[in-house]
Amino acid sequence: MHLSATVFNKSCDNEAACNVTIVKGQKIGSVGVSVAEFPHVHFEIRDPPSYDNCSANWQADAVNPFRILPYNRSDAAHATRLNITAVAGTGIGSDAPRVMLFINTTRYDWNKVLLVMRDGAGAVVGTYQTPNETSYASYNAKPNWYDIELWNRQWTHRDSSAASWSSFGCGGGNACPYCDQHGAAYDPNTHLDAQCPDSPSACCFNGVRMEPYIFNNRTTGLSYNVTFNLTKNSTDAAACVEAYLLAKSPLTGEYDGSIIGAASWGLCVDTVTPDGEEEAKLAARRRLLMAAGGSGGSSSVRGGASTVGGGRQGVLAGAVAAGAGGMARGGRNQQRRLQAVGAGEVLSRARRALRSTQQP
Repeated sequence: MHLSATVFNKSCDNEAACNVTIVKGQKIGSVGVSVAEFPHVHFEIRDPPSYDNCSANWQADAVNPFRILPYNRSDAAHATRLNITAVAGTGIGSDAPRVMLFINTTRYDWNKVLLVMRDGAGAVVGTYQTPNETSYASYNAKPNWYDIELWNRQWTHRDSSAASWSSFGCGGGNACPYCDQHGAAYDPNTHLDAQCPDSPSACCFNGVRMEPYIFNNRTTGLSYNVTFNLTKNSTDAAACVEAYLLAKSPLTGEYDGSIIGAASWGLCVDTVTPDGEEEAKLAARRRLLMAAGGSGGSSSVRGGASTVGGGRQGVLAGAVAAGAGGMARGGRNQQRRLQAVGAGEVLSRARRALRSTQQP
């Protein structure tokens, strides 16, 4: 069942005209069985981008309904677990890092997974892309993030009078970087439903492998295994990998620092974030790096409290906290004190603390 409740734009003469008002209690559709072979109903909220002069009749315009509809984001019962489960290819000589994550969350409004690689001084290494959303031909090929809404808009395409399916083909005005995968007939599921060669339940596309766990009335949250295949110069080494699970603001539709989960791998030091990294707010990164407890390279969030640590990574994170003047306790004075401590001194203190924990 597809319900379209949008304002018809007369500049798109081949779009279906509709101006539907929905009231509480009104029947809007029926549950049915299709090729999925089980009863289900589709519910979508669509919001076309500003550059689209057509009505929202396309799957590419679908947005996360939990961002739009009333949803309790502050419930103390919410819990999120984010683990960096494996990292490879981050050293000198490799230009193809791979980072594997495990995600479990009760926050159904999550919308983005963000990865940032840094060198020993805290500078960004390798793949780092700013989201591109200015036209039908806006694409981010193999970025360091997976964004549900933006990936849907970039890679689902459409077949309207303003942007025909053929225009997204090789040589077209909106040519897709993966146009060789397109068929002759319009298919919105060409890319984001691309199965991995080794598993029909996992999607492999644009440098990311997304493998969801079973979700039904007996599960308590959403779970995924996610693999990012990134790029970097072979002469660079990534000493740190940061991972974030993000939600959009229900008011602005922007990433305003709503970090649902965070995790780190390696030796991460506090640093000024690059331009455009609005999602990874300094305060949230400090909470991640300075907190202690849990298991190495992971974080858990419940009721707004974030933890990371344990093992070698946890000792280093805790040592950075101590060397920076107890940042885990918060406060602006401590924040300024951390900024005044050079990266080299922080690392030195961290290593000394690590050696002390290894003495008999």
